[in-house]
Amino acid sequence: MAASVALCLHWFNPLVWLMVFYLNRELEMVCDARVIRKLGAEHKADYALCLLEVAEQQRGFTPLYTGFSKNATKERIVSIMKLQKLTVLTAAISLILIAGAVSAFAEQSSDAVSSGNTVNSAEMNAQESDDNSGLDSAAAAASSEDGAAVTDFHYDALKDYMTYGLTYDKAQDRFLYNGKHIRLFMDPDLQHEGKFNKFYYDGNGSADFRVIRDKDNAVKEIKLLEDSELQALAKAYGFELGKEGLKFSNAN
Repeated sequence: MAASVALCLHWFNPLVWLMVFYLNRELEMVCDARVIRKLGAEHKADYALCLLEVAEQQRGFTPLYTGFSKNATKERIVSIMKLQKLTVLTAAISLILIAGAVSAFAEQSSDAVSSGNTVNSAEMNAQESDDNSGLDSAAAAASSEDGAAVTDFHYDALKDYMTYGLTYDKAQDRFLYNGKHIRLFMDPDLQHEGKFNKFYYDGNGSADFRVIRDKDNAVKEIKLLEDSELQALAKAYGFELGKEGLKFSNAN
């Protein structure tokens, strides 16, 4: 019935007609197999003769049943005579093959999901940028999660801040935040005036950031610094950032 409905809806599709044709053939084969199981293998010849007799008596158009054309009847009889009883050994082999196929597909599916989760986790850490640097850092993060040894100077300097949104581009050994290449990264020490928990400088960077901490000394946010804020911090902490690079007035 489902095939008939599909044929009504897709009458213009020759593949659906072909599907219905082969489905009818398979249905007849299944019916024959069930009859033989019901009667017993010793009655296969009797059942084949019965099919021949029905085929000989068939006349005219028969829209309500199929399977009694010349070729179909011959195919059904040959199939009936070749039917064999399912042995315990055959059943066991079939179950083993099915279990093996299911296990293989399940393992492949699990690996695909695991791989997808690793990439998605890395991409979540990467921030969008016009130059696709965020995607590069995502790939680098995925590489580091896969167990690659990372010993670059820049990575060691700011790796503890990656939980707050920093991403590391391993290919170019640089850190980014919100897709911007970090030049200055300052984490002032609130408990010791004039000192830093971390002061990081990358001469090839383009953006400056400061860690903002709350009264409990917990990281509250990482703020992008405007030029005026950077100059004020430079004056307060005794450093200068110019075309020649970074200089400290209190280098000692």
